[in-house]
Amino acid sequence: MIQGNADFMKKRRLPGKVVCSMASPSPLSICLTNMVIVFAVLVFLAFVIQLIHIVDPTKNKKR
Repeated sequence: MIQGNADFMKKRRLPGKVVCSMASPSPLSICLTNMVIVFAVLVFLAFVIQLIHIVDPTKNKKR
């Protein structure tokens, strides 16, 4: 039984090719994902900066 499985696996292999169970993502999709994350962080930081300007406790009070 074990020998039969080994023969079956030998027949399925392609010479000179590596069979991988997981396909790697393309460089373009990695780049787009990274750019989306970077710009989302930048927008979030811009929002935090605006919020700090509104709630700034060190700002001089109007008299």
